[in-house]
This record gives sequence, C-alpha cells and structure tokens, in this order.
Amino acid sequence: GARALAAPARAAPRAGRRALECVALRVAGVEIPNNKKVPFSLRYIYGIGPTAADKIVGNTGVDPEARVKDLTEDEVTAIRGEVESGGDLIEGDLRR
Repeated sequence: GARALAAPARAAPRAGRRALECVALRVAGVEIPNNKKVPFSLRYIYGIGPTAADKIVGNTGVDPEARVKDLTEDEVTAIRGEVESGGDLIEGDLRR
C-alpha cells in the first residue's frame, strides 16, 4: 500500500518568548548598553571617560544611579543633545 505523506508539523511557538525590545540606545552613532547605569554606558562612546560621563549626567540632571533602560524619552534626548553638542571630540572626529 501507498503511504500518504503528511506535511511537516509546524513547531508551536516556544513558551517564554519575549516581545522584541530595544537592547541598546544609540547615542552619537554608538549603541550603549541598556542594562548598565548611565555614566558607565556613556563610556562606551570613544572619547568619553569617567569625568566626561559624570559631567554629562550632571549637566542633564539625570540620576546617575538610573539604568539606561529606565530613562524617559526626555532624559534620552537631553543626554543625546549634551553628548553631541558638548564641545568634546568624540568618536569619528577624535579618531581622525
């Protein structure tokens, strides 16, 4: 007898799958990690060290103990503006 070929069964969506979420914030063309505190995340930008990161956080009024993932849109905008117009050479301009 001939066997009927069954279509392959589709795998059910795995339990525990999470919705797509942003894992990093982009500032000055660099993705900084979401799960770190703001001053430590800013150091991922070439040209920003501990002193500059503390200055940026102080000028923007963001809580230095806050994690990047917990920032409001206004705080993110303030940090981006301070980093990009801060007068310090960062990233591509500094590497040249």
